[in-house]
Amino acid sequence: MSYTYIMSGISMVLKNGDPKLRDNVKYSKMIADTIKNSKEFLKFEMMFNAYHEAGLMGKYLSKYDYFGGTWHADSGGLQMVTQNKTITDEWKDKIYNVQSKHSSYAMCFDEMPIYVAETAGNMSRLDLSGRRYIREWTRDKAIQTGKNVKRQIEIIRKNNSDTKVFIICQGNETQDFVNYFDDVVDQLPPDYYTSIAGVALSAACTGLGMLESIKMAASYRKMSIPKGIGKKLHFLGYGSINRLRPMMYLEASGYLNADITFDSSTHAMGCLLGEIRIADSEVIRSQKSAKYAFGNRNGRSAKTDSLYKHLYVKYRSVFSKYYPNLTEDAYLAVVGIDHTTSKRYRKRRMAKDTIKKYNISIRDSIVIQLYTRFLVAFDSYTTFSKDMDKRYHNINSGTIDDSTALAELVNSGNIDDSTALALLAKVKTTEEYDTWEKKYERYVESNRIKDYATLDDAKADKPITLNNEKTETPTTSPARDKKAYQPSPAVTLG
Repeated sequence: MSYTYIMSGISMVLKNGDPKLRDNVKYSKMIADTIKNSKEFLKFEMMFNAYHEAGLMGKYLSKYDYFGGTWHADSGGLQMVTQNKTITDEWKDKIYNVQSKHSSYAMCFDEMPIYVAETAGNMSRLDLSGRRYIREWTRDKAIQTGKNVKRQIEIIRKNNSDTKVFIICQGNETQDFVNYFDDVVDQLPPDYYTSIAGVALSAACTGLGMLESIKMAASYRKMSIPKGIGKKLHFLGYGSINRLRPMMYLEASGYLNADITFDSSTHAMGCLLGEIRIADSEVIRSQKSAKYAFGNRNGRSAKTDSLYKHLYVKYRSVFSKYYPNLTEDAYLAVVGIDHTTSKRYRKRRMAKDTIKKYNISIRDSIVIQLYTRFLVAFDSYTTFSKDMDKRYHNINSGTIDDSTALAELVNSGNIDDSTALALLAKVKTTEEYDTWEKKYERYVESNRIKDYATLDDAKADKPITLNNEKTETPTTSPARDKKAYQPSPAVTLG
């Protein structure tokens, strides 16, 4: 078993300011040492956007061994859609080239069987308003995704790259994900399987409720994964321990047998906004407010000093290796000067008395400040890892007995969602999962995207599912034939 946290957005934390004004070799090595020395429960890897950040990876990070990290590459499809860009085959090929050059793992361009009503908000992964799942589109979308993956692997191999691809699967119910995966794999020659890292599951077509997370996670065990395809299982955009609970229960039971990875931008974005989340802080955990701004334009404060002292002590081995003469007082003087992220570091200057007193150059001060900014995000990850470690061991040491007393609770309707969720720790087979779903799913919170048979039904808002009375989802994909498919208008994210 292994769990890996992939911090997306971290590249933005690393790139602030003019690289000519800092010691990039020292800066990159400090970050590499920090990652290498980490012994957390969660492994730490990073993700960049292949659409927006090709220049960053090619012109900067690649020159410094990618800061010693393992990198995943998003396709940038979501950003293209939100910017009203047309995703052409030429654009896809550009993305595949970037991914093959700068990442160990790459997300595919996935096609979504989703119609977005005109009244909906922006097309982000979190905004589900106005989304309609169209069943008549599902197979076409999966087939097109398979063709995208095939082309992606062709370019990766043409570039003699060992980058591995994640197949992103979409669905509205458990079996939908299975059918989608089957249709994707049908487009791939068997000798391409070794270029696939595994499966990535997306909630973009199912919803953001706890029940939707359970159904999505349960689909993996039902997939017939061909020999040669990797055993990684990725959950897209899952940075909450609560949302990861179903996966942890199903992994503890043995139902999920995979190397589980998940990505989140929560901690990196907090840092970029000049904030540290109190719930994630080992320093100011007692505070009631949700966030605390770690920068202070008006100078240092007791609170900022408490945070910086914590970072200085915890990562002192790295500071001492590269700045052996850096005392705590000198460190606090450097990072205490307007460490907010709203100003460019190329414009930063230290007060003359600070330079004279501590004999620190502008060049070194920028490295120390930037490294500290990285630590704010990294230290939030370490605390997240510790919290998840505790939850993991609590789950694995607990026992749930589906006894007569529990059955009576179920029959009386008094069972709560936590108990229903915890019972997943007893689910070991697909048959047992199906039984769990029939008995307990009604007790778990749901926030499901509605599904429609056709586009016309979606426009008329006539969903298949009404008043919780569900129609049966096909248990297998339709028989494959050789006719040419005419794909429906695609929503491509990746």
